[in-house]
Amino acid sequence: MIDNILNFSQLESGKRKYKFEVCRLNDICTQIIENYESHFKNNHCDVSFEPSE
Repeated sequence: MIDNILNFSQLESGKRKYKFEVCRLNDICTQIIENYESHFKNNHCDVSFEPSE
């Protein structure tokens, strides 16, 4: 939590810059779900994601 506050403070003061770029959100969501699949199963969570074209 403290890291988040420090990051926000740096962003507001201009000491930290973020570079935004175009990405494929469907691919990112799919990768996240695949990475956490075992965690979901271990905690009896069903997660579904149906990416649009």
